[in-house]
Amino acid sequence: MTSTLFHQCVACFASSVDGKITAPVSPDAPDAWVKLGTPADLNRLFRLRDSADVLCFGASTFRAWASVRRGLTHQADPCLAPPVPVMFTQSWSLDWLAPCFVEWQTHQADWSPFFVASTNPPPADLPCEILAFLHPILLNASHTPRQKLQAIKAVVDPFLKNAPNAVWMLEGGGQLFDFFLQAQAVDELHLTMTPQLIGGVTTPSLVGGEGFSPSLWASVVWMSVEYHPPELFLVGNVVYANGT
Repeated sequence: MTSTLFHQCVACFASSVDGKITAPVSPDAPDAWVKLGTPADLNRLFRLRDSADVLCFGASTFRAWASVRRGLTHQADPCLAPPVPVMFTQSWSLDWLAPCFVEWQTHQADWSPFFVASTNPPPADLPCEILAFLHPILLNASHTPRQKLQAIKAVVDPFLKNAPNAVWMLEGGGQLFDFFLQAQAVDELHLTMTPQLIGGVTTPSLVGGEGFSPSLWASVVWMSVEYHPPELFLVGNVVYANGT
């Protein structure tokens, strides 16, 4: 079962029982976020990264955890390039000294460009050393989410010559998951359900955005459910309202 947009697109998330994917560490630290999941969940994420060719994530996810996104194989061999990164941002409000960017600059001769997709052009004062490895993808604001992902795929595909059946992986956050669901791009969901009940009207949820009307709801057909105390590891196929 595929979305027809990518050869395969998987989403990997951890959420609480009530569907929250993170929460502020404390009211006094609104910009510091709790990372849900046990080390077993983290290893699950790393294993999925090993099978991914392209890794997609939002700027909020990057700001919260601005590290190079490696799999287990990449950790064992630091010279091995991680999956091709595609970050989505509107504000371009990013820490250009973050570990992820620093390591990409270090390996820019051997690694693929760090793609950043946005409907806004990069800031005029973007440091030249960042532009040397960064590859901005300017999207048409009037296009649909699916058209925007098609435009991104057209730019990234030439850098995947050794992966004609490339696997795209979505790794946060909820707003980006909503964007991919609107494009009917996600084929498979790997969800770790953690035991917490977090609550909060503004606490980030598994799927952000304004929500879908019942006639447009996507569903998940669970293929695997495993209990790894205290978490549930679930894998399912995503089915869209039109039956794809």
